[in-house]
Amino acid sequence: LSWYVSNFIGQWHWPAAGLRPTGPDSNPFGQLQVLDDPAQQKVVVVSAMGSSNESPIKVTDLILNMIDKAARQDAAFLVDLAALQEKHVETAKKLLGQSPELTDFVARLMDDIANLKAMLQAICIAGMATDAFVDFVVGHGELWSAQLLAATCKQQGTDVIFMDTRDVLVVIPTSDGSSVDLDEEASNAKLDAWFKKHGSHKLVVATGFIAKNQKGQATTLKRNGSDFSATILGSLFRSGYITIWTDVDGVYSADPRKVPEAVCLPSLTYHEAWELSYFGANVLHPRTTLPAMKYSIPICIRNFFSLETPG
Repeated sequence: LSWYVSNFIGQWHWPAAGLRPTGPDSNPFGQLQVLDDPAQQKVVVVSAMGSSNESPIKVTDLILNMIDKAARQDAAFLVDLAALQEKHVETAKKLLGQSPELTDFVARLMDDIANLKAMLQAICIAGMATDAFVDFVVGHGELWSAQLLAATCKQQGTDVIFMDTRDVLVVIPTSDGSSVDLDEEASNAKLDAWFKKHGSHKLVVATGFIAKNQKGQATTLKRNGSDFSATILGSLFRSGYITIWTDVDGVYSADPRKVPEAVCLPSLTYHEAWELSYFGANVLHPRTTLPAMKYSIPICIRNFFSLETPG
């Protein structure tokens, strides 16, 4: 069996948070239809929960606001922390119902919330937040998102395992600090160790955006982090292809909102995608494509709300 890596951005993998793709059976767990393909082993990379009508603030934005308030010694960070807890508990109830999986998830969430509260209180006392503190705290949105999706898949009978990519990905900051490069040798060794510990499963639900540096400290993949996680994992798993699930049908020849005759391009070379990105197209960042390009892995942009569209 070959591996297939798929990335869900923000709200697109959370129909229970207010986004419910409809189909013949009106399945509220529409994201599981995408995963339900027995032909391949899959790695699903997820980001933090996005916004919805019920909860208009993105989790990552909420966490960053919380850190900023703590650094300014504004005790209102406690209100944000409570909102963060409520958002995840309510979503977990919708996805898992009253079940052992719900109990396990909420118990882990409450432990994390208690630890974050202690860290934020320390930031508040010091009146400053170091980059290392920020990187550690901001990655919790991805952790909870992946844990919750893994629990949902497990409850529905899927052979699934959760992967905290901080246990696998080792990255090196670029000289200007704006991005990171993969330490491929160290990451491959950690991936081998991860499989020896956890065994093989049909589905791996992995955290996007987060990793560790060569000192073993939590860090992030900076800009386009979740897409970058998907292409990095695709290269480490030597996957057959990588799919980025979003809310558009693919890559267009021009912005369809400004150019009505724009068409969805059936295919592009990596370099053509780079050129479109250079001229302002909202496609994959050139650095994001590099891990896939190294191993000639195709990347497909698909629309979560239009599964019949090839991308």
